[in-house]
Amino acid sequence: KTTPMECPNCHKNSIPFFRVWRRSGFGTYRCPDCGAVCRVKKSALLFVLAVFLGGLAGGLGLYFRSWIVLVVGFAVAMIIDALIDWQCRRLATADQVAGGEGPDNIHV
Repeated sequence: KTTPMECPNCHKNSIPFFRVWRRSGFGTYRCPDCGAVCRVKKSALLFVLAVFLGGLAGGLGLYFRSWIVLVVGFAVAMIIDALIDWQCRRLATADQVAGGEGPDNIHV
């Protein structure tokens, strides 16, 4: 079982965090409790941090010329990114986030 995220409509912890994180926060998600359509609030700081961590992992792999260092670096970067997202990333209703809702990108 994954740690749930709070629905911005009914305020229940019902949307699985790792389902949102696995898709990098793209698309929309329907709350299983109230049926509200939610989207991830985008954050430029979190995007820059994710790019930095990926670049750092890639740079370490190139510097040491080792696939093992590259793979371990990316694994550690993904774990750090997930921990930071778990603390900082929040959902908003589709009306609160620019872009609205589309019928082709709603995920339960």
